[in-house]
Amino acid sequence: MDDAKKSFSLDKSTGKKCYMLAARGLMIAWGGNPQCWMWKIVPYSRFTEVAELKFVWLLEIRGKIDTSMLSPLAYYVAYLVFKMRTDATGFIFHPTEVSVCISGGERISTAAVR
Repeated sequence: MDDAKKSFSLDKSTGKKCYMLAARGLMIAWGGNPQCWMWKIVPYSRFTEVAELKFVWLLEIRGKIDTSMLSPLAYYVAYLVFKMRTDATGFIFHPTEVSVCISGGERISTAAVR
C-alpha cells in the first residue's frame, strides 16, 4: 500500500486489522541527513528499506495513519519495531519517552521506556 510504505493484514485468529508503516512511511527527524541515518536494504525485512541510525542527538519518529481505515469501537496498540546494534549506546543512559497522539496532537498515552 502507498508505494510499499504501508502494509495491511488480517489477524488469522481474530480477523482484526493490522497496519504497519515502513521506515520510509515515517517522519524521522534528520532522516534525510546521511551523517545521521543510513538507508539500507535488508533481505529479511518486511519492507524494502530500513533506516539505520548512525548518530543523532534527538530521536524523533512520527507515524500517521488515517483513522477512517480503523474499525470503530475497537482497541488498537502501537509498536515501534527496531533492532538494537550490539555496539549501540545512549538508550542505556537516557530514558526514552514514547507517546501516541490523535489528530491535532492530543496525547492519548505516554510512557518512559528503557
